[in-house]
Amino acid sequence: MTAGPALRLDVTADGLRVYATVCTAGAGAVPPSELAAELVRRGVCVGVALETVGRLAGGAAQLPSGTRVLVAEGHPAIDGAHGRLELLVDVSDRPQYAAKADGSLDFREPNLVHVVREGQRLAVVHAPTAGRAGRSVFGQALTARAGHPARLRLGPNVAAVNDGRELVARAAGRLVFDGVRISVAPALVIPGDVDYSVGNIRFPGFVTVRGNVPDGFEVQGDRGIEVGGTAGACVLRSSGDVAVHGGINGHGKALIEAGGRVRAKYLNEAVVRAHGDVEVATEVVNSRVYCLGRLLVPNGAVIGGEAMASGGVAAQTLGSELGVQTRVTIGKDYDVVSRQEAAAARAAAIDAGLPALVKRLEAMADRKKFLALPEPERERVKGEYDRFKALKAERLAIEEQLKGLAAQAHAPAEAPEVRVSGLLYQDVSVAGQAGSYTNTEVFRGPLALVEDRTAGRVVLRH
Repeated sequence: MTAGPALRLDVTADGLRVYATVCTAGAGAVPPSELAAELVRRGVCVGVALETVGRLAGGAAQLPSGTRVLVAEGHPAIDGAHGRLELLVDVSDRPQYAAKADGSLDFREPNLVHVVREGQRLAVVHAPTAGRAGRSVFGQALTARAGHPARLRLGPNVAAVNDGRELVARAAGRLVFDGVRISVAPALVIPGDVDYSVGNIRFPGFVTVRGNVPDGFEVQGDRGIEVGGTAGACVLRSSGDVAVHGGINGHGKALIEAGGRVRAKYLNEAVVRAHGDVEVATEVVNSRVYCLGRLLVPNGAVIGGEAMASGGVAAQTLGSELGVQTRVTIGKDYDVVSRQEAAAARAAAIDAGLPALVKRLEAMADRKKFLALPEPERERVKGEYDRFKALKAERLAIEEQLKGLAAQAHAPAEAPEVRVSGLLYQDVSVAGQAGSYTNTEVFRGPLALVEDRTAGRVVLRH
């Protein structure tokens, strides 16, 4: 007579599972009917699958030898989650190209510099969790390990707030994160040229470009810009100083705007607007320079173009032997002058268009004629009348604006001068607040062109 099946019990090394394996009777095996008692005898008291045990007790004979069945399972310990840093600013190096109006991508706008503003939330710090203890099938407690805090070091210009749960920027700048240390750098350094791998730059701090800024690119550094190489037909814009050590070849398209001073080796076909001095080492050629300080080219020449320097001009040479027209204006605020010119141009345009509009409206002054017009025509006349009133109001507002600008355009306490240490050529004109002077021959310096306010003219003094 063949012996019935038996069950062999196996406990996993971690004490979390008990398996019953169908086998033939032998050492350590138990009859199926004694399975529940054997579990109790061995001390298994957690997670016993009672239904499974019952089925095995009555049906093991129907299972093939070697069948393995889970009959008890404990509760594993779950370790706590480690703390982590959730960045709220993308610091990846993936280009995020801006779209043009036609839908194509602007490859000058890869947006690779991660700019943040002061007070901006940078990251959320998630605290570690304690974990959850477990229990073996024998009722033994299994300890869970607590998670570790996030590996994090605060660098410059980053502060922890809300009990350390959030990080914010203490200054505007570039977010830098190396996986552990997070900081905000108030300066940006471009080690080479500003090209398509870098793209246009708009940065709230100081920008240093160690290479060149080629044609078509833009660099904005609110606190200042320094270019180690040359600048082409590009835009450099700052609330601070701008320095271009290699000079500017603008091709008639370069624009440099500074809230402070501008320094360059040379200016060639560029437009410069500065609230401070403009200092040039060698020459200013066919450029337009506007500054509230002085234009200083003590060892070089100003040839062609236009210079409006509120504080005066100092150059070795003014003009050229070829008689290139060179216009200089001193003692005037270029910003006020440009707004005056824009307002005057708009006033002239209104004045030119009003007579024809008035004439059309006068033709409809007769109320009977007006009422006899078809409805669409009456609406058109009403529209023209509304336009007439708007233009008249705008014209009056421009008059007030021009009066205000005239009050701002006061002369400096001391009359500024144009000083020439070398040669003053013909076709150089110098204008002041009230008068002007046009040079018709070559003079050797040192000399000065000074506004005589009493006489209302600019005079040449040796």
